[in-house]
Amino acid sequence: MIRKILTSSLLLIGIATLSAQTPPNDDCSGLIDLGTAPVCNTGTLYSNVNATASNIGSQNLPGCFANPNTDRDVWFAFTASDTIFDYTITVLGREDVANGIPAMQQPQVAIYRGSCVTDGLFLLGCASADPNEASVKLNLIGLTPGIPYYLRINDWSNGAPNAGAFELCIKQRESAMTIDQGGSTACSGELFDSGGPNGDYGPNENHVFTICPTEFHSCINFNFEFYHIDNSGDMLVLYDGDDVTAPVLAEISGFAVGEGGGGVCLSVGASSGCITVQFISDGTVGLEGFHAFWECSQTPCEETARVEAEIGISEEDIKNAIQASNAQVTITDIQCHERSLGLFTATDNTHLGLSKGLVLTTGRVLDDPFAFSLGISNPGSSFASTANFPSYSDDELDYLSQTQGNGQPSFDACIVEMDVFTQTNQLTFEFVFGSEEYPEWVGDDFNDIFAFLVSGPGIQGDPNINNQLNIATLPGGTPIQINNLNHIDNWQYFRNNAFGQGVVYDGLTSDFMGSKKSLSARLEVQPCETYHLKLAIADRGDLDVADDARHVLD
Repeated sequence: MIRKILTSSLLLIGIATLSAQTPPNDDCSGLIDLGTAPVCNTGTLYSNVNATASNIGSQNLPGCFANPNTDRDVWFAFTASDTIFDYTITVLGREDVANGIPAMQQPQVAIYRGSCVTDGLFLLGCASADPNEASVKLNLIGLTPGIPYYLRINDWSNGAPNAGAFELCIKQRESAMTIDQGGSTACSGELFDSGGPNGDYGPNENHVFTICPTEFHSCINFNFEFYHIDNSGDMLVLYDGDDVTAPVLAEISGFAVGEGGGGVCLSVGASSGCITVQFISDGTVGLEGFHAFWECSQTPCEETARVEAEIGISEEDIKNAIQASNAQVTITDIQCHERSLGLFTATDNTHLGLSKGLVLTTGRVLDDPFAFSLGISNPGSSFASTANFPSYSDDELDYLSQTQGNGQPSFDACIVEMDVFTQTNQLTFEFVFGSEEYPEWVGDDFNDIFAFLVSGPGIQGDPNINNQLNIATLPGGTPIQINNLNHIDNWQYFRNNAFGQGVVYDGLTSDFMGSKKSLSARLEVQPCETYHLKLAIADRGDLDVADDARHVLD
């Protein structure tokens, strides 16, 4: 069966101070000039401890930073070479033992062009480290020879400051590679199928690409932006080692269950020092193939954490889980078994994409967490599971099943309804849908459903369901159901979770091409008005206990 969840993201901000001498490059006017790139003085450490916020006038707050503040920023400059046009900038947190300065955590870097005067710099790009990571890379393409560029570096955090010491390297960027090129010793890069970024792979291929970086590292993080392979005999296999006899990290053989298709956001970590990628195609048609990135980390590969959940929650718990400062929530109705409704929390290494929220399930919350999410005005989320309790059905879900699905009636429904008074002109929701029905039951009658129905002033909904509008859809309006979004149809929104990334459900949704691990729904509303929301999930086509047990075990 399936499980689904609702959650609200929380951002906790704290302030802490570190004591040290203010660095000389605290502002752009006092920057450190590194000279002509490439330049990488391994062992030379810089620090942003006790640095203060800069103000450069326009474009002062880089919107592409994980945290756009300018606290603790320090400045550098370099000149682009006459012969090298593409670069990779790396900021790596390193402990400065001699001066008692810890390693910087969660660095972020921005690059500018112009001059160090108010309103004189133009932001070209920036990048931020992942949570709890001590390094970040920024790729630069097509720099102008002989021109100075300016780097702004600080740390970001959701709690205490992570100011500290770091190394700074500006190297020539490694070009993208294709799998038929055999391998690489670089600590970062991108990899395509044999067709490259603009072509398809061909028939009867058998390529092995081995990555064994020469730089020190404890883990190689390998991430597929997407993959799309044929269903007849093509396969992708990743091994934790330097050849195909090493332990298998992941196998995509037409979709790990003998069917073809695609997906996004598949990540693995290799701890052996090398990772090997094998791709095999048969004699039939080739498809888009794949696009992947790899990057070394000095920290050991993280074990995927499990999502935590609890049951026995109150209406106040639900309200607190989804209410935002500019939207007040009143719970008006709950139709769920008490074990099908709960709260969940998820750390970054669950790979869920949501951090905290309300869980709705078609079964037991504590059996197996699944994820679908929602938030009011701020991002939120939700969660699900499967078991056979006294069954609820829902006429409005049955209507949607007749008009948008396969006509199967709803069972085991879990429904939460609420009134939301909003002070803004927009309601924003983030959601992730997941199910254990993936991928075995795609195209079958087990087309489990969820709906997010909204009604109120200015909403043009379906008159057959009290003018409610279902916003649990893909961009363009396609309803999100097992048979509409999977490894075959709309695979650009599908995450293969057969390798157990934090939740047990075999499939989850994402935004287009995995740009983020949740889908967004934004609805224009009238400020200072009340809107009615109905969150509902249900099984379809598998009411009996034996059927439920079968799907839980699949």
